[in-house]
Order: sequence, then structure tokens, then C-alpha cells
Amino acid sequence: YARSLVAERLDRVDQTEKDLRAVLKVEPDNTRALNALGYTLADRTDRYEEALKYVQKAFDQTPEDPAVIDSMGWVLYRLGRLQEARDHLQNAYDMTGDSEIAAHLGEVIWAMGDKDTARALWNKARKETPGDPATSDQEVSLKNVEQTRPGSYSPTEAVFSGAHFGGPDERGYSFIHHADPSGRPGRQ
Repeated sequence: YARSLVAERLDRVDQTEKDLRAVLKVEPDNTRALNALGYTLADRTDRYEEALKYVQKAFDQTPEDPAVIDSMGWVLYRLGRLQEARDHLQNAYDMTGDSEIAAHLGEVIWAMGDKDTARALWNKARKETPGDPATSDQEVSLKNVEQTRPGSYSPTEAVFSGAHFGGPDERGYSFIHHADPSGRPGRQ
């Protein structure tokens, strides 16, 4: 498991996947590995249905874990199931107030067309966690997004584009999995 986290930091999604699958071969019900693999597949590949299987299994085991609820919301978002995604992400955000979950929730709200609510959520998260890369660059990204062709990028994609598609941003931040005890992918 630990090696998969290092591989993720090195942008080695293939090695991350291989290592998490090795954990699951020995411990098929390892919630942390299930959640990490499902989130990685949803966030870093287009294998969303496969991601859903892993996150669903983690969710079935730990339905009250906000990290797993966040992952479920993110997978559902990637599948285009926006209302379900919003419901899960809102639940996880209400449980934790976490800025990364706020970024995910805002992404879904934005995709649903409620840009004012998304902006308000990101602004709130930015005020509550100043300097957090999950929300700190949101306003600049919003301006950039709104100046690009409509529908080409969402605000979170603009903020996280370096991570979603490999590599750190200009400040060296990578939004990647870390060794969170919950198994929740995050940023480092």
C-alpha cells in the first residue's frame, strides 16, 4: 500500500494500480486500498465503471466514512450522474468541511449550471483554509475558464489540471494520493 502512494507521487499510475491490486489480491476487503484504487481510476483514467466497482465495495463496508463518500461522489460525477454525485459530496462536505471535498462539490454544482453557488462554496472554503491549494487558485481559474471556449474546462479541471493529467503546478503542488490513514486519496 505504501509503495502505491509513492508511485502515485511519482505520477506512476500504472505502478499505483499494480500495487493496489496486489494488496487487494491478499486482502480483497481492504477498504483503504479499494477506495484508493477506485478514486485513482476515476480521477486519473477514463475507467469510471471499473472505479465504481471498487468504491462501491468500500462504500458498502464503510458507508459513514467521509473519504469513501467523497470518492463515491467523484466517481458518480465522472459517470455523469450529477445529482447522485452532488448528494454524496454534500454529505461528505457536511461531515467534514474539508476544502478538497468543497472543490469536488463545487465542480459538480458548476457542472449542474449553478455557478454562483459553486463560487460561493469555493470562496467559503478559501476563507476557512487560506492557502490550501484545493481552493486557493479557484478565482484565477474561474476567470481563465470563463475566457476559454464554453464547456472546455471546468474550474476544478483548471485548478487541478497539472495533477489530473500528470505533474505538479508551477508552485510544485501535486494533487495526488497521500498516506492518509483513511485511504482517501488527496494532495501532497
